[in-house]
Amino acid sequence: MAAHGTAKAALNTFARFLACEAGPMGVRVNVVAPGFVRTEAGAHMPEAVQQQLADRAPLGRVVEADDVARAIAMLVSDDAQFITGAVVPVDGGSTVSRR
Repeated sequence: MAAHGTAKAALNTFARFLACEAGPMGVRVNVVAPGFVRTEAGAHMPEAVQQQLADRAPLGRVVEADDVARAIAMLVSDDAQFITGAVVPVDGGSTVSRR
């Protein structure tokens, strides 16, 4: 997990620097940071563990692929034209939960 966490931290920092450097050219750079996403790749995760993740999220469920797709669609839309350098968690609030 140390290598995974380090890589994610590096990506977030890289995106912030890139947002500063590319912003004057009209390029926006953001990171979408989903939690566990229910996909075929995660099908091996026991249902009990998935339920624990859902219970920890204030919105009460795990992330679905459509949740991530909607966040990306929002960020590339004109509605987000002044958002850059952001890390957007798509995790139902798990990262801010005290559960």
